[in-house]
Amino acid sequence: MKTRNLIIALVLASAFSMAPHSQSIAQTTGSTDETPVAASAPTAVPLLVPYPGAAIANDGKPVTGETGLTFQIYKDEVGGEAVWTETQTVAIDPTGHYRVQLGATNPNGLPSDLFATGEARWLAVQIAGQNPQPRVLIASVPYALKAADAATLGGLPASAFALAGRGNLTVATGPSPVTSNATTDVTTTGGTANNLAKFSGSSTIVDSILFDNGTEIGIGTSFPAATLDVRGTTNLHGGASVYNESTATTSAGSHSYGLDFLSSVYDSSTKAAVKPLLEFRAEPTGNDTATPGSTLNLLSSNGIAGATETGFYFNANGTINFAPGQTFPGGTGTGTITGVTAGTALTGGGTTGNVTLNLNLNQVPLLTTNNSFTGNQTVNGNLTVTGSIYAGLVSGTVSAGTVNATNAFDLGGQPFAFGSFASSNVYLGFAGNSSATNTGGGNNRQRCRHPILQHFWRQQHRQRLRCALLQHHGL
Repeated sequence: MKTRNLIIALVLASAFSMAPHSQSIAQTTGSTDETPVAASAPTAVPLLVPYPGAAIANDGKPVTGETGLTFQIYKDEVGGEAVWTETQTVAIDPTGHYRVQLGATNPNGLPSDLFATGEARWLAVQIAGQNPQPRVLIASVPYALKAADAATLGGLPASAFALAGRGNLTVATGPSPVTSNATTDVTTTGGTANNLAKFSGSSTIVDSILFDNGTEIGIGTSFPAATLDVRGTTNLHGGASVYNESTATTSAGSHSYGLDFLSSVYDSSTKAAVKPLLEFRAEPTGNDTATPGSTLNLLSSNGIAGATETGFYFNANGTINFAPGQTFPGGTGTGTITGVTAGTALTGGGTTGNVTLNLNLNQVPLLTTNNSFTGNQTVNGNLTVTGSIYAGLVSGTVSAGTVNATNAFDLGGQPFAFGSFASSNVYLGFAGNSSATNTGGGNNRQRCRHPILQHFWRQQHRQRLRCALLQHHGL
Protein backbone atom coordinates (compact mmCIF):
# COMPACT_ATOMS: atom_id res chain seq x y z
CA MET A 1 0.00 0.00 0.00
CA LYS A 2 1.11 3.56 -0.52
CA THR A 3 1.35 4.76 3.05
CA ARG A 4 1.84 8.45 2.49
CA ASN A 5 -0.83 8.56 -0.22
CA LEU A 6 -3.21 6.87 2.22
CA ILE A 7 -2.61 9.49 4.92
CA ILE A 8 -3.10 12.38 2.50
CA ALA A 9 -6.21 10.75 1.12
CA LEU A 10 -7.71 10.48 4.59
CA VAL A 11 -6.99 14.15 5.25
CA LEU A 12 -8.59 15.19 1.98
CA ALA A 13 -11.59 12.98 2.61
CA SER A 14 -12.14 14.65 5.96
CA ALA A 15 -11.91 18.09 4.42
CA PHE A 16 -14.31 17.39 1.56
CA SER A 17 -16.85 15.73 3.82
CA MET A 18 -17.64 19.17 5.23
CA ALA A 19 -19.60 20.31 2.13
CA PRO A 20 -21.16 19.11 -1.19
CA HIS A 21 -18.71 18.44 -4.05
CA SER A 22 -18.57 21.59 -6.25
CA GLN A 23 -16.06 24.22 -7.15
CA SER A 24 -17.82 26.97 -5.20
CA ILE A 25 -20.12 26.43 -2.24
CA ALA A 26 -22.22 29.16 -0.59
CA GLN A 27 -23.28 28.60 3.05
CA THR A 28 -25.57 30.87 5.07
CA THR A 29 -23.95 31.29 8.43
CA GLY A 30 -27.11 32.56 9.98
CA SER A 31 -28.95 29.28 9.57
CA THR A 32 -29.75 27.85 13.01
CA ASP A 33 -30.63 24.29 11.88
CA GLU A 34 -27.16 23.47 10.61
CA THR A 35 -24.45 22.15 12.94
CA PRO A 36 -20.80 23.05 12.27
CA VAL A 37 -18.80 20.10 11.01
CA ALA A 38 -16.06 20.49 13.64
CA ALA A 39 -18.63 20.29 16.42
CA SER A 40 -20.14 17.07 15.05
CA ALA A 41 -16.77 15.32 14.60
CA PRO A 42 -15.68 13.01 17.45
CA THR A 43 -13.00 14.82 19.49
CA ALA A 44 -12.81 12.68 22.69
CA VAL A 45 -9.33 11.14 22.87
CA PRO A 46 -9.08 8.45 25.62
CA LEU A 47 -6.45 9.87 27.99
CA LEU A 48 -5.53 6.46 29.37
CA VAL A 49 -2.25 4.57 29.12
CA PRO A 50 -2.19 0.75 29.37
CA TYR A 51 0.51 -0.59 31.67
CA PRO A 52 1.37 -4.25 32.43
CA GLY A 53 3.54 -5.06 35.43
CA ALA A 54 4.57 -7.60 38.03
CA ALA A 55 3.95 -7.20 41.78
CA ILE A 56 6.94 -8.60 43.68
CA ALA A 57 7.13 -8.21 47.47
CA ASN A 58 10.26 -7.28 49.43
CA ASP A 59 10.97 -10.97 50.11
CA GLY A 60 11.08 -11.69 46.38
CA LYS A 61 7.76 -13.54 46.28
CA PRO A 62 4.90 -12.49 43.98
CA VAL A 63 1.87 -10.68 45.44
CA THR A 64 -1.51 -12.13 44.46
CA GLY A 65 -5.17 -11.21 44.82
CA GLU A 66 -6.61 -7.70 45.04
CA THR A 67 -3.96 -5.26 46.18
CA GLY A 68 -3.61 -1.49 46.30
CA LEU A 69 -1.01 -0.15 43.88
CA THR A 70 0.18 3.45 43.77
CA PHE A 71 1.46 4.80 40.44
CA GLN A 72 3.56 7.97 40.31
CA ILE A 73 5.10 9.77 37.34
CA TYR A 74 8.34 11.74 37.79
CA LYS A 75 10.45 13.99 35.59
CA ASP A 76 13.66 12.26 36.73
CA GLU A 77 14.85 8.71 37.29
CA VAL A 78 15.73 9.45 40.92
CA GLY A 79 14.71 12.22 43.30
CA GLY A 80 12.28 15.04 42.65
CA GLU A 81 8.57 15.34 43.28
CA ALA A 82 5.93 13.31 41.49
CA VAL A 83 4.08 15.27 38.77
CA TRP A 84 1.17 12.82 38.87
CA THR A 85 -0.08 10.22 41.38
CA GLU A 86 -2.85 7.65 41.31
CA THR A 87 -3.82 4.66 43.51
CA GLN A 88 -5.83 1.74 42.14
CA THR A 89 -7.08 -1.53 43.58
CA VAL A 90 -5.74 -4.10 41.14
CA ALA A 91 -6.53 -7.79 40.67
CA ILE A 92 -3.18 -9.62 40.46
CA ASP A 93 -2.98 -13.10 38.94
CA PRO A 94 -1.33 -16.08 40.74
CA THR A 95 1.99 -15.32 39.08
CA GLY A 96 2.01 -11.73 40.35
CA HIS A 97 1.21 -10.08 36.99
CA TYR A 98 -1.39 -7.40 36.36
CA ARG A 99 -2.59 -4.93 33.70
CA VAL A 100 -3.98 -1.48 34.44
CA GLN A 101 -5.06 1.67 32.64
CA LEU A 102 -3.17 4.65 34.06
CA GLY A 103 -5.63 7.50 34.65
CA ALA A 104 -8.62 5.18 35.12
CA THR A 105 -9.54 6.65 38.52
CA ASN A 106 -10.05 10.13 37.04
CA PRO A 107 -13.06 10.79 34.74
CA ASN A 108 -10.79 12.91 32.56
CA GLY A 109 -7.98 10.37 32.55
CA LEU A 110 -4.39 11.58 32.56
CA PRO A 111 -3.75 15.33 32.34
CA SER A 112 -3.41 16.29 28.68
CA ASP A 113 -0.31 18.37 29.40
CA LEU A 114 1.54 15.57 31.23
CA PHE A 115 3.52 14.66 28.10
CA ALA A 116 3.08 17.93 26.20
CA THR A 117 6.64 19.18 26.76
CA GLY A 118 8.23 16.17 25.10
CA GLU A 119 10.46 15.59 28.15
CA ALA A 120 11.15 12.11 29.50
CA ARG A 121 8.83 10.74 32.18
CA TRP A 122 9.53 7.97 34.73
CA LEU A 123 6.92 5.70 36.32
CA ALA A 124 7.24 4.38 39.88
CA VAL A 125 5.00 1.62 41.27
CA GLN A 126 4.54 0.95 44.99
CA ILE A 127 2.68 -2.04 46.40
CA ALA A 128 0.71 -1.27 49.56
CA GLY A 129 2.94 -1.93 52.57
CA GLN A 130 6.07 -2.50 50.42
CA ASN A 131 9.02 -0.40 49.28
CA PRO A 132 8.66 1.49 45.97
CA GLN A 133 9.93 -0.41 42.96
CA PRO A 134 12.69 1.19 40.83
CA ARG A 135 11.36 3.75 38.35
CA VAL A 136 11.07 2.76 34.70
CA LEU A 137 11.22 5.02 31.67
CA ILE A 138 7.81 5.43 30.04
CA ALA A 139 7.80 4.35 26.39
CA SER A 140 6.95 6.71 23.55
CA VAL A 141 3.30 5.70 23.07
CA PRO A 142 1.85 7.79 25.94
CA TYR A 143 3.43 10.90 24.43
CA ALA A 144 0.96 10.52 21.57
CA LEU A 145 -1.60 12.12 23.91
CA LYS A 146 -0.20 15.37 22.59
CA ALA A 147 -1.94 14.45 19.31
CA ALA A 148 -5.25 15.34 20.97
CA ASP A 149 -4.32 18.97 20.36
CA ALA A 150 -4.59 18.34 16.62
CA ALA A 151 -8.37 18.76 16.85
CA THR A 152 -8.05 22.16 18.51
CA LEU A 153 -6.33 25.48 18.00
CA GLY A 154 -4.94 26.84 21.24
CA GLY A 155 -7.19 24.36 23.03
CA LEU A 156 -10.37 25.62 21.28
CA PRO A 157 -12.46 23.66 18.74
CA ALA A 158 -12.79 24.87 15.17
CA SER A 159 -16.40 26.04 15.83
CA ALA A 160 -15.01 28.72 18.12
CA PHE A 161 -13.56 30.45 15.09
CA ALA A 162 -16.77 30.46 12.93
CA LEU A 163 -17.93 33.93 11.74
CA ALA A 164 -20.37 35.45 14.20
CA GLY A 165 -22.15 37.74 11.64
CA ARG A 166 -24.58 36.77 8.91
CA GLY A 167 -23.14 36.40 5.49
CA ASN A 168 -21.88 33.92 3.00
CA LEU A 169 -18.89 31.58 3.51
CA THR A 170 -17.24 30.69 0.22
CA VAL A 171 -15.06 27.61 -0.01
CA ALA A 172 -13.21 27.09 -3.27
CA THR A 173 -11.01 24.31 -4.42
CA GLY A 174 -7.47 25.12 -5.50
CA PRO A 175 -6.47 25.02 -9.12
CA SER A 176 -3.99 22.15 -8.59
CA PRO A 177 -4.68 18.73 -7.03
CA VAL A 178 -2.68 17.65 -3.96
CA THR A 179 -0.17 14.93 -4.79
CA SER A 180 2.19 12.75 -2.75
CA ASN A 181 5.92 12.44 -3.13
CA ALA A 182 5.80 8.75 -2.06
CA THR A 183 6.95 6.44 -4.81
CA THR A 184 7.53 3.16 -2.89
CA ASP A 185 4.91 0.64 -1.87
CA VAL A 186 5.46 -0.96 1.54
CA THR A 187 4.15 -4.51 1.63
CA THR A 188 3.81 -7.31 4.17
CA THR A 189 2.65 -10.88 3.90
CA GLY A 190 1.23 -10.76 7.42
CA GLY A 191 2.78 -11.23 10.84
CA THR A 192 2.58 -13.22 14.06
CA ALA A 193 0.65 -11.90 17.04
CA ASN A 194 2.91 -10.33 19.70
CA ASN A 195 5.95 -10.37 17.41
CA LEU A 196 7.47 -6.98 16.78
CA ALA A 197 7.75 -6.10 13.09
CA LYS A 198 10.91 -5.05 11.28
CA PHE A 199 11.86 -3.90 7.80
CA SER A 200 13.50 -6.80 6.02
CA GLY A 201 14.10 -4.58 3.02
CA SER A 202 13.39 -1.05 1.89
CA SER A 203 9.72 -1.83 1.34
CA THR A 204 8.95 -5.14 3.12
CA ILE A 205 7.94 -5.80 6.72
CA VAL A 206 8.32 -9.17 8.45
CA ASP A 207 8.43 -10.53 12.00
CA SER A 208 11.50 -9.75 14.12
CA ILE A 209 13.02 -11.97 16.80
CA LEU A 210 11.44 -9.77 19.50
CA PHE A 211 8.34 -11.20 21.14
CA ASP A 212 6.19 -9.22 23.61
CA ASN A 213 3.28 -10.97 25.33
CA GLY A 214 2.43 -7.93 27.43
CA THR A 215 4.33 -8.93 30.56
CA GLU A 216 7.51 -10.59 29.28
CA ILE A 217 9.77 -9.94 26.32
CA GLY A 218 11.51 -12.76 24.53
CA ILE A 219 14.50 -12.41 22.24
CA GLY A 220 14.80 -15.47 20.07
CA THR A 221 11.86 -17.18 21.80
CA SER A 222 8.08 -16.94 21.70
CA PHE A 223 7.77 -18.36 25.21
CA PRO A 224 9.61 -15.98 27.54
CA ALA A 225 9.87 -17.23 31.12
CA ALA A 226 11.08 -13.94 32.64
CA THR A 227 10.66 -10.21 32.15
CA LEU A 228 13.46 -10.47 29.59
CA ASP A 229 14.27 -13.92 28.24
CA VAL A 230 17.20 -14.14 25.82
CA ARG A 231 17.85 -17.36 23.89
CA GLY A 232 21.35 -16.93 22.53
CA THR A 233 24.67 -15.33 23.38
CA THR A 234 24.93 -11.92 24.99
CA ASN A 235 27.75 -9.38 24.82
CA LEU A 236 27.76 -6.49 27.29
CA HIS A 237 29.78 -3.47 26.22
CA GLY A 238 29.34 -1.74 29.54
CA GLY A 239 28.62 -2.39 33.19
CA ALA A 240 25.99 -4.72 34.60
CA SER A 241 24.49 -4.47 38.08
CA VAL A 242 22.49 -6.90 40.23
CA TYR A 243 20.51 -4.81 42.70
CA ASN A 244 19.50 -5.48 46.30
CA GLU A 245 16.04 -6.97 46.79
CA SER A 246 14.94 -4.31 49.30
CA THR A 247 16.25 -1.36 51.32
CA ALA A 248 18.04 -2.04 54.61
CA THR A 249 16.60 -0.99 57.95
CA THR A 250 18.16 -0.85 61.41
CA SER A 251 16.89 -4.35 62.09
CA ALA A 252 18.02 -6.12 58.91
CA GLY A 253 20.02 -5.68 55.72
CA SER A 254 19.06 -6.98 52.29
CA HIS A 255 20.94 -9.35 50.02
CA SER A 256 21.10 -8.92 46.27
CA TYR A 257 19.09 -10.81 43.70
CA GLY A 258 20.84 -14.05 42.82
CA LEU A 259 22.89 -14.83 39.74
CA ASP A 260 21.89 -18.43 39.01
CA PHE A 261 23.69 -21.10 36.98
CA LEU A 262 21.34 -23.98 36.15
CA SER A 263 21.89 -27.49 34.87
CA SER A 264 19.46 -30.25 33.94
CA VAL A 265 19.56 -33.65 35.67
CA TYR A 266 17.14 -36.56 35.51
CA ASP A 267 15.76 -37.47 38.95
CA SER A 268 15.02 -41.19 39.23
CA SER A 269 12.79 -40.67 42.28
CA THR A 270 10.47 -38.19 40.58
CA LYS A 271 10.93 -39.67 37.08
CA ALA A 272 11.47 -36.19 35.69
CA ALA A 273 14.23 -33.76 34.81
CA VAL A 274 15.14 -31.22 37.51
CA LYS A 275 17.33 -28.13 37.37
CA PRO A 276 19.96 -28.04 40.12
CA LEU A 277 21.57 -24.65 40.41
CA LEU A 278 24.46 -22.76 41.92
CA GLU A 279 23.75 -19.18 42.90
CA PHE A 280 26.00 -16.25 43.73
CA ARG A 281 24.60 -13.30 45.64
CA ALA A 282 25.91 -10.46 47.80
CA GLU A 283 24.91 -10.68 51.45
CA PRO A 284 25.10 -7.85 54.01
CA THR A 285 27.47 -7.76 56.98
CA GLY A 286 27.73 -5.30 59.85
CA ASN A 287 24.19 -3.97 59.46
CA ASP A 288 23.46 -0.94 61.66
CA THR A 289 27.17 -0.57 62.57
CA ALA A 290 29.92 1.84 61.64
CA THR A 291 31.57 -0.83 59.46
CA PRO A 292 28.93 -2.06 56.99
CA GLY A 293 30.00 -4.43 54.25
CA SER A 294 29.06 -7.51 52.29
CA THR A 295 30.26 -10.93 51.25
CA LEU A 296 29.78 -12.80 47.98
CA ASN A 297 28.16 -16.11 48.93
CA LEU A 298 27.67 -19.35 47.03
CA LEU A 299 24.29 -21.08 47.46
CA SER A 300 23.09 -24.33 45.94
CA SER A 301 19.84 -26.16 45.21
CA ASN A 302 19.12 -29.70 44.05
CA GLY A 303 16.42 -28.35 41.75
CA ILE A 304 13.60 -29.37 44.09
CA ALA A 305 14.12 -27.34 47.26
CA GLY A 306 15.17 -23.71 47.44
CA ALA A 307 18.79 -22.61 47.38
CA THR A 308 20.67 -22.75 50.70
CA GLU A 309 24.07 -21.56 51.90
CA THR A 310 27.09 -23.77 51.15
CA GLY A 311 29.38 -22.00 53.63
CA PHE A 312 31.72 -20.82 50.86
CA TYR A 313 32.03 -17.07 50.39
CA PHE A 314 34.42 -14.27 49.49
CA ASN A 315 35.12 -11.60 52.10
CA ALA A 316 35.24 -7.92 51.20
CA ASN A 317 39.05 -7.91 51.61
CA GLY A 318 39.48 -10.72 49.08
CA THR A 319 40.04 -13.56 51.53
CA ILE A 320 38.07 -16.79 51.12
CA ASN A 321 35.99 -18.66 53.67
CA PHE A 322 35.88 -22.34 52.73
CA ALA A 323 32.91 -24.59 53.34
CA PRO A 324 33.05 -27.08 56.23
CA GLY A 325 34.79 -30.31 55.20
CA GLN A 326 36.88 -28.60 52.53
CA THR A 327 40.02 -30.61 51.65
CA PHE A 328 42.97 -29.80 49.44
CA PRO A 329 44.95 -32.01 47.05
CA GLY A 330 48.18 -33.52 48.38
CA GLY A 331 51.71 -32.96 47.16
CA THR A 332 55.03 -31.59 48.31
CA GLY A 333 54.39 -28.67 50.62
CA THR A 334 50.64 -28.75 49.97
CA GLY A 335 47.65 -30.80 50.93
CA THR A 336 45.12 -30.97 53.72
CA ILE A 337 46.29 -31.31 57.32
CA THR A 338 44.11 -33.98 58.90
CA GLY A 339 45.87 -34.14 62.26
CA VAL A 340 49.01 -33.29 64.28
CA THR A 341 50.62 -36.04 66.39
CA ALA A 342 52.98 -35.22 69.26
CA GLY A 343 56.42 -36.76 68.70
CA THR A 344 59.27 -37.60 71.08
CA ALA A 345 59.52 -35.22 74.06
CA LEU A 346 56.32 -33.43 72.94
CA THR A 347 52.75 -33.39 74.21
CA GLY A 348 49.47 -32.16 72.69
CA GLY A 349 48.34 -32.41 69.06
CA GLY A 350 44.91 -33.19 67.66
CA THR A 351 42.79 -33.57 64.51
CA THR A 352 40.32 -30.67 64.68
CA GLY A 353 40.28 -27.03 65.66
CA ASN A 354 43.33 -25.20 66.92
CA VAL A 355 46.20 -27.60 67.68
CA THR A 356 48.92 -26.91 70.29
CA LEU A 357 52.23 -28.75 70.88
CA ASN A 358 54.19 -28.49 74.17
CA LEU A 359 57.52 -29.81 75.49
CA ASN A 360 57.36 -32.87 77.74
CA LEU A 361 59.12 -31.51 80.85
CA ASN A 362 59.79 -35.04 82.07
CA GLN A 363 62.07 -35.50 79.08
CA VAL A 364 63.31 -32.05 78.06
CA PRO A 365 64.94 -29.68 80.63
CA LEU A 366 64.24 -25.98 80.64
CA LEU A 367 67.19 -23.62 80.69
CA THR A 368 65.65 -20.89 82.86
CA THR A 369 64.11 -23.07 85.60
CA ASN A 370 65.26 -25.75 88.07
CA ASN A 371 65.57 -29.24 86.65
CA SER A 372 65.95 -32.68 88.22
CA PHE A 373 67.89 -35.42 86.46
CA THR A 374 67.78 -39.19 86.96
CA GLY A 375 70.18 -41.72 85.53
CA ASN A 376 73.75 -41.19 84.46
CA GLN A 377 74.61 -37.74 83.05
CA THR A 378 77.60 -36.93 80.90
CA VAL A 379 78.94 -33.49 80.14
CA ASN A 380 81.25 -33.34 77.12
CA GLY A 381 83.37 -30.25 77.57
CA ASN A 382 84.05 -27.87 80.42
CA LEU A 383 81.53 -27.35 83.20
CA THR A 384 81.56 -23.88 84.72
CA VAL A 385 79.54 -23.22 87.86
CA THR A 386 79.02 -19.69 89.13
CA GLY A 387 77.32 -20.85 92.34
CA SER A 388 77.83 -23.94 94.48
CA ILE A 389 77.58 -27.61 93.67
CA TYR A 390 75.71 -29.69 96.27
CA ALA A 391 75.58 -33.44 96.57
CA GLY A 392 73.80 -35.65 99.03
CA LEU A 393 75.06 -39.23 99.02
CA VAL A 394 77.67 -39.75 96.32
CA SER A 395 77.95 -43.34 95.18
CA GLY A 396 79.80 -44.69 92.25
CA THR A 397 82.52 -42.77 90.49
CA VAL A 398 82.65 -39.07 89.77
CA SER A 399 85.01 -38.45 86.87
CA ALA A 400 86.23 -35.11 85.65
CA GLY A 401 88.99 -33.72 83.53
CA THR A 402 89.56 -30.28 84.97
CA VAL A 403 87.42 -29.02 87.84
CA ASN A 404 87.50 -25.28 88.47
CA ALA A 405 86.05 -23.89 91.68
CA THR A 406 86.52 -20.34 92.85
CA ASN A 407 86.44 -20.94 96.65
CA ALA A 408 85.28 -24.35 97.90
CA PHE A 409 83.43 -27.61 97.43
CA ASP A 410 80.73 -28.71 99.88
CA LEU A 411 79.58 -32.24 100.61
CA GLY A 412 76.34 -32.70 102.49
CA GLY A 413 76.20 -28.97 103.11
CA GLN A 414 79.61 -28.99 104.93
CA PRO A 415 82.87 -27.52 103.58
CA PHE A 416 85.05 -30.30 102.23
CA ALA A 417 87.73 -28.67 100.10
CA PHE A 418 88.64 -25.01 100.29
CA GLY A 419 91.70 -22.86 99.99
CA SER A 420 93.31 -19.78 98.51
CA PHE A 421 95.36 -19.68 95.38
CA ALA A 422 96.90 -16.37 96.47
CA SER A 423 98.24 -17.80 99.78
CA SER A 424 98.97 -21.25 98.37
CA ASN A 425 96.86 -22.88 101.10
CA VAL A 426 94.71 -25.95 100.52
CA TYR A 427 92.43 -27.46 103.14
CA LEU A 428 90.70 -30.80 102.79
CA GLY A 429 88.32 -32.72 105.04
CA PHE A 430 85.64 -31.60 107.43
CA ALA A 431 87.96 -30.19 110.21
CA GLY A 432 89.00 -26.60 110.78
CA ASN A 433 87.46 -23.60 109.13
CA SER A 434 87.53 -22.08 105.69
CA SER A 435 89.63 -19.06 106.65
CA ALA A 436 92.75 -18.72 104.56
CA THR A 437 94.37 -15.73 106.28
CA ASN A 438 97.52 -17.51 107.67
CA THR A 439 100.14 -18.67 105.29
CA GLY A 440 101.36 -22.06 106.32
CA GLY A 441 98.30 -23.23 108.16
CA GLY A 442 98.02 -22.63 111.91
CA ASN A 443 94.65 -23.68 113.16
CA ASN A 444 93.39 -23.48 109.64
CA ARG A 445 95.43 -26.49 108.67
CA GLN A 446 93.80 -29.64 109.95
CA ARG A 447 94.78 -33.19 109.36
CA CYS A 448 92.27 -35.32 107.57
CA ARG A 449 91.29 -38.63 109.11
CA HIS A 450 90.89 -40.42 105.82
CA PRO A 451 94.16 -42.16 104.82
CA ILE A 452 94.06 -40.97 101.25
CA LEU A 453 93.33 -37.41 102.31
CA GLN A 454 96.12 -37.54 104.94
CA HIS A 455 98.58 -38.61 102.28
CA PHE A 456 97.40 -35.83 100.02
CA TRP A 457 97.81 -33.31 102.87
CA ARG A 458 101.38 -34.47 103.63
CA GLN A 459 102.35 -34.09 100.00
CA GLN A 460 100.97 -30.57 99.98
CA HIS A 461 102.79 -29.74 103.25
CA ARG A 462 106.16 -30.95 101.94
CA GLN A 463 105.65 -28.89 98.80
CA ARG A 464 105.02 -25.77 100.83
CA LEU A 465 108.19 -26.41 102.90
CA ARG A 466 110.30 -26.78 99.78
CA CYS A 467 108.89 -23.50 98.43
CA ALA A 468 109.67 -21.77 101.72
CA LEU A 469 113.30 -23.01 101.76
CA LEU A 470 113.83 -21.98 98.15
CA GLN A 471 112.45 -18.54 98.85
CA HIS A 472 114.66 -18.24 101.99
CA HIS A 473 117.89 -18.97 100.04
CA GLY A 474 116.81 -16.70 97.22
CA LEU A 475 116.53 -19.47 94.71
